[in-house]
Amino acid sequence: MTIFKFATSWLTGRRLNRYVFRTQFAQTLFFATLCVVFFRFHSMSATSVVLAYLGSCLMGTVLGVGYTILTDPSAEPGASDRSIDPIWKVVLPFAVWVWISDLMDSLFVLCDRLLIVNFHPETESGVQALIGQYHTACLFPFLLTTFGAMVASTGLPYLSKEWESGNREAVSRRTNLMIVSLGVVCLAVSVAILLVAPVLFGQIWKDKF
Repeated sequence: MTIFKFATSWLTGRRLNRYVFRTQFAQTLFFATLCVVFFRFHSMSATSVVLAYLGSCLMGTVLGVGYTILTDPSAEPGASDRSIDPIWKVVLPFAVWVWISDLMDSLFVLCDRLLIVNFHPETESGVQALIGQYHTACLFPFLLTTFGAMVASTGLPYLSKEWESGNREAVSRRTNLMIVSLGVVCLAVSVAILLVAPVLFGQIWKDKF
């Protein structure tokens, strides 16, 4: 999975988003296919899901590494005027802060469940039901957050290019436009989810969530 994430991040940094989309789409499609196959011929268990996810990450890694090897850096926009000087002094602090933010995000995901389990005055079965309700409530917000992260990762290389070119005003303008547009889209989707929630949760999912 780490190599798969590195390959997609490398392609994103080189502004080859069409390859990123192809790799991620293929990985997601392969994961769904493997889940169906494992559920049908192995067992409907967490083991099948983990094996399917590992297989899909392996396939995505092969595609990502293949695209990374086959793409010619000299054919990229602006490749001819790039400096060949080492940039580790700039890249390393950025990478460290990304790692720290990922760590804090992972700890946040753990902390909410620990708080519910340890501090809520319910029985064990009641607490488990609350955790299930909590994760169901986070289903669509997490989906919207993932969409926002995808938009941000897609726009970051272009904003970085404008920033390095000295066009700071364009970066500010486009960043504000992305934030406002994403906020409007998330608000509209949230309202739509609230409107269809009775049908979605009651009739389609039969009050299972």
